[in-house]
Amino acid sequence: MDLRSNIPDGPLEQKWDRHRAELKLVNPANKRKFTVIVVGTGLAGASAAATLAELGYNVHAVTYHDSPRRAHSIAAQGGINAAKNYQNDGDSVYRLFYDTVKGGDFRAREANVYRLAQVSANIIDQCVAQGVPFAREYGGYLSNRSFGGAQVSRTFYARGQTGQQLLIGAYLPVLHRCLPTCKGHLQGCIFGTWWGSVTPPCPTCPLRADCVYGPSVIVSCLISGCEHIYKYEKSPLRYSSAAKM
Repeated sequence: MDLRSNIPDGPLEQKWDRHRAELKLVNPANKRKFTVIVVGTGLAGASAAATLAELGYNVHAVTYHDSPRRAHSIAAQGGINAAKNYQNDGDSVYRLFYDTVKGGDFRAREANVYRLAQVSANIIDQCVAQGVPFAREYGGYLSNRSFGGAQVSRTFYARGQTGQQLLIGAYLPVLHRCLPTCKGHLQGCIFGTWWGSVTPPCPTCPLRADCVYGPSVIVSCLISGCEHIYKYEKSPLRYSSAAKM
């Protein structure tokens, strides 16, 4: 087995910058021709889905839960680190990179961690623009604290609700621009919750000619492969259960 990390070549601090500069661009008129499927709607998946949708791609976001707001990222309550050096205590991109690699027992891919440290400041700006209520000082500036044994104060936090607030901030643009899909497993079947217009793909389904608009559930049997769509009586955004159909 050949395991490839697909990390670009070059010096550590230039790998991803050089890779981004060498990538071929997609014409804005052609972006809608590409459909991107994002599996998972935690902080990483929801952010990726929202960003790709804002760029103009056709994005389908897949989540296991009844609502993307129930992702496990909601349990990340400590805060989020960024090398903004607001406290003027000597923080930098390299220091955040070094602390992250060392904190992970030197098991992380260094090139990816360095890229994370590079974009950390932009991530905070994006979260603030999405309405994440980070803690602030009396003067209105974003508050920082030292977390996880770091010798600098680089952690941005929203009291004890950092993960929840970050997830809601990423969840809203997903609803606005993506087609969220909820998939799970129940007694040999795959069931999914779709928001939007869905046409049943199964040719034997009696609803094949009709387009079900609005909240609905698509059920796929793993044995026969037949799929059926059932329309919600209530909106899944207000009711987290698919019991009412």
